[in-house]
Amino acid sequence: MIPIAVLCVNSTRSSYRLCPGLELYDITRDAYTFTSHCPVITHAPCPTWSRLRHFANFNQRSHDLAYFCLEKVLQNGGIFEHPYGSSFFKHVGIPYSKLTTIDQSLFGHQLRKRTWLYFHNYAPLPIPCRSKPIGKIFSNVSKFRREETPLRFAKYLVNCIRWSSPSSIGLS
Repeated sequence: MIPIAVLCVNSTRSSYRLCPGLELYDITRDAYTFTSHCPVITHAPCPTWSRLRHFANFNQRSHDLAYFCLEKVLQNGGIFEHPYGSSFFKHVGIPYSKLTTIDQSLFGHQLRKRTWLYFHNYAPLPIPCRSKPIGKIFSNVSKFRREETPLRFAKYLVNCIRWSSPSSIGLS
């Protein structure tokens, strides 16, 4: 099984902990310590890049972690995930045409949570269909639940790497 690192896992309760064969980097295992050469899935901090950035408490180290995560995706291949509307991709020159848009409610998230994915040396798998996205009212959902990655979405991202190796898409 191909080892995969997941950078910036949100908490000790992350759904990624239920997926075998992953190297997880969270608040206790700092993503900046990642030096391996395996593919990565990144969930770089987004408050200072999101559409609601004017409400964010600016933290330079957290802000710069997005650059570090993108560097690791470009070096090792993988997937960079950020919220729909993030200014990060424009800032680093990645055109919107290179991004895949997914609504995490299709994977069981309680809210309509549109997300941009940037794939490097890997390809998205077909997105499992639901008749329509579901979604509760934002204020009725806890901060943890708003920020969580649903298990089905975590498995989807992992499988995008495991099932579309660089050699299978002509990149080896």
